[in-house]
Amino acid sequence: FEHRHTRRMASTGSSWAANAKMENTFLNVQPVWVPDDEVTNCSLCQKEFGFITRKHHCRNCGKIFCADCSAHEIRIPKLSYKTEVRVCNGCHSLLSRHNI
Repeated sequence: FEHRHTRRMASTGSSWAANAKMENTFLNVQPVWVPDDEVTNCSLCQKEFGFITRKHHCRNCGKIFCADCSAHEIRIPKLSYKTEVRVCNGCHSLLSRHNI
C-alpha cells in the first residue's frame, strides 16, 4: 500500500509536492521515481519532451524535469548520495536553504 500511495500522491498538486520534497529530505526517504513513459512534459515548466529536450529525474523528489528546470547538482548524504547529483530547481533551493 505504501508504494502505491506514495506514487499516486506524487502526481497530485504542487502543495503536496512541496511537502513530499521536505518529507523526503528530512525523513531520509528514498523518493519513488516517476516512470519515464508516464511523463511527456516537464514537471515544472511543462516543456514537451522530445529528441532535443531530454528527461531528467530529480534525485531528491523523483519527478521528471527538463535540463533548465533541473540545472543544479548537490550532495544529498541523507539519501546516500556522497557525490553531487542532479536535482530540480525547487529541491536545490530547499536543500541549500536547510544545508542538508
